[in-house]
Amino acid sequence: MSNFRWTERIDPFAVLAFTVPLTIYLLTLAPSVTFFDSGEFLTAIFSLGTAHSPGYPLFVNYAKPFTYLPFGSIAFRVNFATAVSAAAACYGVYLIVCHLLAGEELAANTRQSEIYKKIIALCAATSFAFSARLWLQSNHDKPYPLIAFLSAMVFYLLLLWRDRYRQGEEHSAYIYLGAFLCGLAFGAHQTIVLLLPSYAFLILSMNWRLIWRIKEFILALFFGVLGFAVHLHLPVRAMQNPLLNWGDSKTLTQFLWNLLRRGYPSEKPVRDLSLLWDQINAFNIPYEFTWVGLVLVLIGVFAFLKKRRDEILAYLIGILFFLLVIAGYFNTPLEMIFLTEEFFTPLYLLSAVIIGLGLFAWCRIHWL
Repeated sequence: MSNFRWTERIDPFAVLAFTVPLTIYLLTLAPSVTFFDSGEFLTAIFSLGTAHSPGYPLFVNYAKPFTYLPFGSIAFRVNFATAVSAAAACYGVYLIVCHLLAGEELAANTRQSEIYKKIIALCAATSFAFSARLWLQSNHDKPYPLIAFLSAMVFYLLLLWRDRYRQGEEHSAYIYLGAFLCGLAFGAHQTIVLLLPSYAFLILSMNWRLIWRIKEFILALFFGVLGFAVHLHLPVRAMQNPLLNWGDSKTLTQFLWNLLRRGYPSEKPVRDLSLLWDQINAFNIPYEFTWVGLVLVLIGVFAFLKKRRDEILAYLIGILFFLLVIAGYFNTPLEMIFLTEEFFTPLYLLSAVIIGLGLFAWCRIHWL
C-alpha cells in the first residue's frame, strides 16, 4: 500500500485560502436582488443578454452556469458565483505571496520555515478577503472579484516566466497565456487595461531588448485578441433579441458605441482641490486594511525594494496609472465617486500581497 499523505500532495493552507473566505461569503450572501445594477446584471445573466456598457460578456457567461444550481433563487445563484470568484481572488493572493517568499527563511528549520511562510500567505489572503471592498462585492452580483482573480493570475504567470528567464529558459507560453487572460478579463471589466503597464514592466525589466522581439509581440497580441473575442457575445446575442440587450450591438457602429461607453454623459465637473482629494481618496488602503495594513504595506515595500525591486515597482506603477486615469482623467463627480471606488479592487489584491511581504519582514525582524 502506498504511503500517501494528503498533506504532501495538497497544500492545506492553499485550501484554507479559498474555503475560509468562501464560507464567510456564503454565510453573508445576499438572498436576492440587492441595489444599483443588481437587477440589470441578473436579467442579463439569466437571458444571456448584454448589461450596460461595455456589456460585461465574460461576467455574464461566467455566472450563467451557476443559474442552473438546484437551490435558491436566480439572484442567490448568481450571488453564489460572485462569492466563488471572490474566494478565488483570495487564493490568488496566497499563490503570489508564497511565490515571492520562496527562498526566504524565517526559522532555522527549513520545514518549519515553509509552514510559517504559508501561514503568512494565508494571513495576506484573509486580509484581502475581509477588506471592506471585496467583502461588499462578494455577497451580490459584481464583476470586480472576477477581474481581481484574473489580474492575479496574470501577475503570477509573469512571475513564473521571470523565474524561467533567469534560468536561461524561454517559456513564452506564460506570456501568451497571460495575454489571453488579459483579453478575456477585458470582458469582466475594462480596468484590466490599467494594469498593462505593470505587466509590461515585469517583462521588460528582465531585458529591455525584449521590446524588439516582433514575433513574440505579435503572438502575444494574437492571444490577447483571442481572449478579447469573448466580446463577440454582444453581436451574437443581440441577433437573438434577449430579454436585456443594452446597446443592441447588431452593427459595428452599435458594437463600438457599447464597447467604448459612448452612451454615458461626457460633461465633467469643474474640479477643485477638494474634489481632487475625494477622487484620489477613492483608493484608500487604511479604510480597506486599517492603519495596521498600511504600515505593513510600507514595511513590505521598503523591506523587499532591493530583493524584489521589479515586483514592488510594478505595484507602484499600477497605483500611478490607476490614479492618473481614474482620478485624473475620469474627473468623476462627487456623487459618483462611490462607483470608481470599486475599480481599485485589483490594486487592493496587490496591496494584500505587499501586506504579506510586510508581515514576513516584521516576523523575521522579531524572530531571528
